[in-house]
Amino acid sequence: ATGDDYDLSGNSINVAFMKTSFPHHEGIWSWGDNFRQTMLLVRNPRHAMIAYHELLFEIDFSTDWQTSYTKKHKVYTVRPPVSDWEHFRDERFDEEIEWWAWYIDFWMEGGVYRDILTHQLANFSWWEQTVMPHGHKYPDLNKFVPPENPTRHYHCVLDIDDCAPVSVLSYENLKDPAKGPAEAEKFSSKLEGKEGISIIEEQARMCVWRELFVNYKGYRTDDNRKNAPEVPKEDEFVFTIPQLEKMVSVMEYTKNKYQGANWANNQGAQDL
Repeated sequence: ATGDDYDLSGNSINVAFMKTSFPHHEGIWSWGDNFRQTMLLVRNPRHAMIAYHELLFEIDFSTDWQTSYTKKHKVYTVRPPVSDWEHFRDERFDEEIEWWAWYIDFWMEGGVYRDILTHQLANFSWWEQTVMPHGHKYPDLNKFVPPENPTRHYHCVLDIDDCAPVSVLSYENLKDPAKGPAEAEKFSSKLEGKEGISIIEEQARMCVWRELFVNYKGYRTDDNRKNAPEVPKEDEFVFTIPQLEKMVSVMEYTKNKYQGANWANNQGAQDL
């Protein structure tokens, strides 16, 4: 079973997986020291940002637990008007695309503090100011002085042996008809032999993957939105040329970083 950091699922922490957006402001570290390893699921920002806005729209841009809980029945059922997306996109794009790369850096580097916009090393006090929800004024970068040495988030020191992921997975590969079963194996292989967790036999996993991603037998996913009545088509949600150019630039930053010599022996970096 899978839980979520705000426990909107009601599954609490007695689960094999805990989904979180932490340290993005949409996530919280709510599980204390109850989990021993992490896995990083990465989605193409071209689709991730659109899906993020769709989810916010479905829960009426909720900022509290009660509202989110009462709206969760709408999740993965509708798409917003294209005009709403364009307003959100133009207001949030420049920050959110940097959040995407920064989020990857946080987990890949085991919780090292970095500034969101410059990706330079940061200390905790600066980091705390930058991770505030959208709408809060970003601190003055003219006052930013990067520290000489990296420091890690206290949760990654006190609550878990290492925040760095034991597996890095691609959302797109996980759903791909050819690559999906092998990508899903990155999950199950890291759970085998763990105390208190039973994993089905390997030969049955292909069947489970097919039921979830081909026959849609599990919980709703964003694929269910395409079947909603009277909703805009997926290809109507686009970015401007300058935004696409910046997106490519940020993705190149991430790709070049984790192709570097320092990451040559890290399987997660190679998968990324």
